[in-house]
Amino acid sequence: MNTLVKLSFVGAMALTLTACIQYRVPVYEAQANTLIELQQLSASPVALNPVSYAEGVTEHRHCRLQGNVRTSGGDYAAYIERALRAELGLAGLLADEVDVQLNATLQRMRFNSWNNSWDMVLDLQSTNGNSVTTHSTFKGNTASLEDDAACHLAAQAMPAAVRQLLHDALTSPEFESLLAASSAG
Repeated sequence: MNTLVKLSFVGAMALTLTACIQYRVPVYEAQANTLIELQQLSASPVALNPVSYAEGVTEHRHCRLQGNVRTSGGDYAAYIERALRAELGLAGLLADEVDVQLNATLQRMRFNSWNNSWDMVLDLQSTNGNSVTTHSTFKGNTASLEDDAACHLAAQAMPAAVRQLLHDALTSPEFESLLAASSAG
């Protein structure tokens, strides 16, 4: 019985220590091809409200039994918000004191460390009544069966996954309608 208690204690300590590992996501960097396409729009700047999660959506951070995939400076919604601000700001489409406001809601944001992929759904709603929903699945170039390496790869792939999601959303044919002063209808 004494051996069983010792093994249980050692197992609990090992699990506790490995669960403390943090896999840091690199800082988001806006991409040139999205900027070029956004600069082609004939639209006025919008205000961006904080990005939120849809009701019932929880953040998936835990990676296997290794630890958590974390962004610096907040949760995944805050990361998406910083990325949106970077893309819209560089294109001159972001302002504070304007009538049209953009709301962004994460409907889904999950990673799969087994195949190094991210699955995301972002809903952009404008106060002018228009909205665009974008679904993006990103698969990294490399995957690993080894736990630590797989979690590290998932964290490193997040910026590229977010760039793909935002490129798809911001360059969709419907996006320009979110920036219009009023809904055409």
